Amino acid sequence: MMNKFKKFLNHPLCKSMLLGISTLIIGGICSAMGSWNPKEDHYFYAKVVFLGIISLAYLASLAFYSTYEINTNKTSILYEKQNKTFEQVMTGLMNVCRKSSSGSNKVIKSIIERSSADLELWSFDEACFWVCKNIYDTLCEIGYGKEFEVIYDRLDESEKPEMSVYTNAYANKDMKRPTVYNVKRDKSSHKYHDIELFRKNESETEVIMGSEEIDKVFEHENANKRRKNKNKYNQYIAIPVFCNDDKMVGLFEIVCLNKTYLAEKEEEVRELASRYFVPYTYFTLLLNKLEKALVAQPR
Repeated sequence: MMNKFKKFLNHPLCKSMLLGISTLIIGGICSAMGSWNPKEDHYFYAKVVFLGIISLAYLASLAFYSTYEINTNKTSILYEKQNKTFEQVMTGLMNVCRKSSSGSNKVIKSIIERSSADLELWSFDEACFWVCKNIYDTLCEIGYGKEFEVIYDRLDESEKPEMSVYTNAYANKDMKRPTVYNVKRDKSSHKYHDIELFRKNESETEVIMGSEEIDKVFEHENANKRRKNKNKYNQYIAIPVFCNDDKMVGLFEIVCLNKTYLAEKEEEVRELASRYFVPYTYFTLLLNKLEKALVAQPR
């Protein structure tokens, strides 16, 4: 009922009549006050009270319509921002699809002509760079600041048993290469937090807010590096990539550095991650399977 009443009040005709009539009544009462001398007017105080009531109602109406218009503008800006972000995400996905389709087609031709897959023409690692760059651009669109870093960790499935993980792609403001890039780390013993997530093999998105909370879970090479990076990480989001809901084959890490942040509250960060970034995990899994199909050999 309240929503219907608000909708009725915000109808252009109702709004115009309410404000217009209130203005006319206030003007009429002021004219009827004459010289504003209570001795000459027996209804002076009644007019003053009525004028006060109408004036307060008029001010309340102005406040109501102003608040409604501000909220409407905020909602409009929010929807516009979401539309731009969705457009950017879809454009990025289509771009990666186009490049991957063209590259994988070249690999298929190399298989036909030379009986071997040439991953120099296209590879999952290369496609992951494109995906990380798309995610970084989206973060800059919806977040606050530019100091984001996106990293993709890949389970090395070329060896049996599958005990190694390596960072195969990244994106950040200056495209600075992470120290762990292309370094194979033992899944069973390495102490860094991303490898710990592979050991846990949990499918839930992890969100850690604040440098102090992040420092509690992040491992560093030595005490000096811990001190140096103590306030470097502001927010951390880890989004696992699972195969058949059973095996963790990849991990997206999103790090907000220094004063850069994605959202103020954890629930908002989770909502944004679910809306814009989790879909990339399924797309990345598809690209992973595409590469495996290209290099597969019959037993």
